[in-house]
Amino acid sequence: MGFIYRFSFTVSTLAVSLFFLAGGATIKTELYSSPTTPKAQEESSFPQLEMLKLINKERQNLGLPLLKFNLELSRIAQHHCEEIAEFNKLTHTSPVYGYNLAERIQVTFPSAKKMAENVGVGRHPLSAHKRFMDSPAHRKNILDPEFKEVGIGIVRKAPLICYFTLDFITRPSAEKQQSTSKFYFEGAPPEDAIPMTREVMAVYTFTAPQEEELVNKGIDLYRQGKIEEAIQAYKKALEINSSYFYAYYNLGLVYVAQEKFLLALENFQECVKLKPGEIYSLYYIGYINSRLGNYQPAIDALKKLLDIDPTVHPEIFLNVHYLLGEVYDHMGKKEEAITYYEKFIDMAKQSPHADLKTVALAVKRLNKLKGK
Repeated sequence: MGFIYRFSFTVSTLAVSLFFLAGGATIKTELYSSPTTPKAQEESSFPQLEMLKLINKERQNLGLPLLKFNLELSRIAQHHCEEIAEFNKLTHTSPVYGYNLAERIQVTFPSAKKMAENVGVGRHPLSAHKRFMDSPAHRKNILDPEFKEVGIGIVRKAPLICYFTLDFITRPSAEKQQSTSKFYFEGAPPEDAIPMTREVMAVYTFTAPQEEELVNKGIDLYRQGKIEEAIQAYKKALEINSSYFYAYYNLGLVYVAQEKFLLALENFQECVKLKPGEIYSLYYIGYINSRLGNYQPAIDALKKLLDIDPTVHPEIFLNVHYLLGEVYDHMGKKEEAITYYEKFIDMAKQSPHADLKTVALAVKRLNKLKGK
């Protein structure tokens, strides 16, 4: 899924992509894992160049000119990528300084006559690239024949996601010819550019700490049906690092699947202590409390999610309305239940994330409340 920011200036085409969970009223229980990568990518000194190869392969297949990697442009992309990773916000506007894409690019490249930017998340360059190519707006930027140069920024925020920023520009040929080999090259950087390239790209690493490896082991065990062994792996991760968010989160998901709701609730409450306002943990706290009949705590958690951007987390925003309708229904608060059921049904009509069975159930309950 994705949402698009479009600004008034005409030189820029902007695209944002989000890759999170999708599903019905009970959000799909995908486990958070570290960005394990194909062996070839693990051996790569510069994962940004792995992304460059993937982009240029797509362009080559269509007979388009290959993009050249611009190190100065990558410095700009990397800086923006670090900001959006720090604030956990996919945007083309700096969350620190408020600069938009044109303002960020034209400080260094004042003659750029066309520019675009893709930002998104993925487990590694290959997964992010596939998701970009599945998004029409991102695909258009990658395959635009007018673009000649690209800057790539990657920040690993392990486990689960790496942030990616791709900046594309077109500028006069004469200006490009003045670029030195240290800043402008195809494929691997020349020897005199390697120290500078490492400096720009040093934020990204595939090295995982022991607790992260244990969480990944737990995920593999869970998928093999070895549930208790998975639980023990997560618990061992917490013995190493008692503040490890992803161990608590995955434990919570396992206990939800087992319908051990009290244990699940304990783990998701630890999650929000570590990351206050973390959207999925709050959702599960609301969902679990609704299942336990703790209706006011469920409402308290779910209502915090009414302020999230529905274009960023459409599946959560949609399902929160259903759950609130269901909770108020169980409480006998007819007017509130009707309000949230109606909002849920109206949004579901336009949403690709709506679960048809959940929609049908909401319609049935709404009709009953209205005496139909």
